[in-house]
Amino acid sequence: MHAHFRRLAPKLERTGAALKRLLPNRWGPNASCPRLYAGIVRSMALYGAPVWAPNLMRRPTRALLTSQRVMAIRVIRGYRTISGEEANLLAGLLPWDLEAKVLARVFSLRADACRRGETLLPRQISAWRDELRRDLMAEWQQRLCRNRGLGSLSLQP
Repeated sequence: MHAHFRRLAPKLERTGAALKRLLPNRWGPNASCPRLYAGIVRSMALYGAPVWAPNLMRRPTRALLTSQRVMAIRVIRGYRTISGEEANLLAGLLPWDLEAKVLARVFSLRADACRRGETLLPRQISAWRDELRRDLMAEWQQRLCRNRGLGSLSLQP
């Protein structure tokens, strides 16, 4: 798994740098275009997530979130002094490590249903995904609400 992230991190950095050249910080297009580019990098980052997400450890998570931070700062047209959590919050992007867990869980639920011989409707899968995303949002809220010193006070309502 570490080899996957060693290859993935430079690829995400190159893609992020290419998008940075396309989208200058001040004069770029409206917010939908950077969000589209962030979605492209997200798809690259989360490719194969059902396989590697259950075994995700600290170092690969850091590489994943570093790449996401760069894209979130691009989306909000912020400066590099913004932390990753705040940039994701302002950009409306869910942390990729948590999204990978959702993808892995949906994959697991689908595989279990197929093993039992059940036929799944798209709305069932969508309902599972929505429920898991709600759980993800609660987990992210807990992560954001942890006391991190004076710098985090501005995020709390």
